[in-house]
Amino acid sequence: MSNPGDEDPLARVDGISIDVLTDLALNRVTLARQLLLRRAELGTLPAIEHLVGLQAQLPLNPYTALWSRLESFERTSLAQLLSSVRPFASF
Repeated sequence: MSNPGDEDPLARVDGISIDVLTDLALNRVTLARQLLLRRAELGTLPAIEHLVGLQAQLPLNPYTALWSRLESFERTSLAQLLSSVRPFASF
């Protein structure tokens, strides 16, 4: 019999043992996926594609977000991308 606080690091799904992430491991995986653990060596467009977009209601937000995530971010690269893209819809 297990106690409520005990967690089995393995679970079974359809008879197959799978690893279960701890809360800390899940946190780290999530931060890594969002490029927030360390600065990545990606270009501006590959980073945006990796992140599946950026929240950018305010003009400086995407610049700060990419500067925080990328090793060698240059704001001109984002400015060029923004000026070359047509919006899908205007609200």
